[in-house]
Amino acid sequence: AAAALQGLKSVVASARWKPNGCSAQARLPRSTVKPFLAKVGRTAFASREESFLTSSSWSVKFQNALSKVFSLAGGSRPEPDWRADEVGGAMSEIREGKAGVLLADENDVFYNKAQVVNRDISIAVIKTFAKKRQEELDANAKHMKVRYARWKKKSKGGGQEQNKQRADAEGAEAGEKAKPVREAPGLDILEAMAASGLRAMRYALEIPQVNKVYANDIDGKALDAMRKNIAHNGVEGKVEPTKSDARVLMLQNPLEYDVIDLDPYGAPVQLLDSAVQAVCDGGLLCVTATDMAVLCGNSNEACWLKYSSYPLRGKHCHEAALRILLHTIQSHAGRYKRYIVPVLSMSVDYYVRVFVRVFTSANVAKDSATRVSYAYVCNGCHSFNFQRVGEKKTTAGRKKGGVGVKYLPGIGPAVPKLCEHCGSRQKMGGPFWTEPIHDKAWVKDILRTMEQGGKKEFAIFDKCRGLMTLIDEELEDVPLSICLHDVMKILKCTPPPSADVRSAIANAGYRVSSTHDYPTGIKTDAPWEVFWDIMRHWCKDHPNPNRPEEGSVAHAILSKEPKIQAKFSRVFNALSKAKMSKTPRFTPNPESYWGPGMRAGNGGQKRKRFMSAPKDGASKAAKGQGMGTGETASEEPRAAE
Repeated sequence: AAAALQGLKSVVASARWKPNGCSAQARLPRSTVKPFLAKVGRTAFASREESFLTSSSWSVKFQNALSKVFSLAGGSRPEPDWRADEVGGAMSEIREGKAGVLLADENDVFYNKAQVVNRDISIAVIKTFAKKRQEELDANAKHMKVRYARWKKKSKGGGQEQNKQRADAEGAEAGEKAKPVREAPGLDILEAMAASGLRAMRYALEIPQVNKVYANDIDGKALDAMRKNIAHNGVEGKVEPTKSDARVLMLQNPLEYDVIDLDPYGAPVQLLDSAVQAVCDGGLLCVTATDMAVLCGNSNEACWLKYSSYPLRGKHCHEAALRILLHTIQSHAGRYKRYIVPVLSMSVDYYVRVFVRVFTSANVAKDSATRVSYAYVCNGCHSFNFQRVGEKKTTAGRKKGGVGVKYLPGIGPAVPKLCEHCGSRQKMGGPFWTEPIHDKAWVKDILRTMEQGGKKEFAIFDKCRGLMTLIDEELEDVPLSICLHDVMKILKCTPPPSADVRSAIANAGYRVSSTHDYPTGIKTDAPWEVFWDIMRHWCKDHPNPNRPEEGSVAHAILSKEPKIQAKFSRVFNALSKAKMSKTPRFTPNPESYWGPGMRAGNGGQKRKRFMSAPKDGASKAAKGQGMGTGETASEEPRAAE
């Protein structure tokens, strides 16, 4: 350390090191670097000094090494100013939250700024998850007792000291003698496709309960970028980069991770089977799907092959995409006697994102068929109904007080061949997840976490808060939504204000709410007969000069007499609380062309998707021969960030 400090003094003098940072223009000359490395020796930098001299960003790495020498010599570590647009020649820095990543201009590593909403909300969800784990451990939940015992055995009692400190602190606050308490172990997070590592850096820097983030990618260039960015952010002890096929890595570590984040470029289906095995009991699985054209019904056959569900096109297609994804995750989990509990599901911009907890129980996993349903949608009036795939019946057991459980196929069909409202034919799709897609307690805690952090902690706070506010108001146990513009297009009538329709439904004695996936949608548990009666009253009070033609859908609906009297007087419970408080809900995108980014390394050209990184020249040879090698043949999504 003394030799390193002596060498450091000469470097500071020659490189004009600033106490409060280092200018990007203050390059360290190689003539100074070589003798300094020779004086410091290999003990301070291990085998990494060669890369400082050979890498294109050697000055950036060397400046980080200087910070390490400060810590070795017992001095204070200077904080370089990396906010310059250009760092290290062709390297540019991108800052988001508390993290900053250096990226080359050649697009060798994928980065998508539009996913900032995804990353912000993921941080809030994982923070909430950490609090829930502590509450469950205090309540002696079985899965947390197992996780705590495993962690204690792995750390060989290393957690006793932090538990004692927590007990002393709580006892001091209460003015009582400290009681023995247990602190939940830190979170082990796997980001299966890390690319630049921005998400992993933000997890490590912004979530206090994180123990370690494993940032994985199959691409060697992405791995180099992660190592550089880990040193750049000073999170060497919290972020561990790995180079592996994501599926193999998860299969090699069963029940190992508290949180697994899957954010692929495309469909996540080929990662789900290994993910549900690698996440621990009670762990959090975060899954993104960007293939919305498939999930929303533009490619029915592709959706069936990937997700084992048939999509139905309509204004509710984005929520249907969420329910298809949840059904697929549950089908994979059920194979290993596991089941999922969704805590948050959202449709944002061009993708869907779900957060589910995975538990192990053979008895609960048997209920999977009762949680999904087939959907019938009318071709004319677009009304929809559901039919459960399976039913669960309980009977008295043979023993006194015993209960017998029997699983039966669902009874159907749930609707007649022709729609009872307009006489049109109906199409069938699914299965869809028809249980709640949110946990209201979680949503409120997540929203509270975001409001406490504000714009300082969340990069795009307004958009995230608006989205979470809408989800908080949404009826979580009502599948799919109704688009008022679509309804009035069918009836050929002037659209009513959304507040009037919602008030009429509430006056009829039913629940109603908005929906987060589009502004003109509503969700209600009112039967279709009641909804169409309300629309008949509205059309009667606001007639269209051009009467609907006989035989049309509008004529078939409006020709029937309503059975209830609609009341359009405003009801407070039916109105949006966020709208009345002027909380921004559907905020505009911050920039133009806010959408999916260009795939990394393609030079602007489309190319086949690989799970494994192609070898040098392998992709060209495979293209010329019309076939791929074993490493490049699988069509899997690569890293999404």
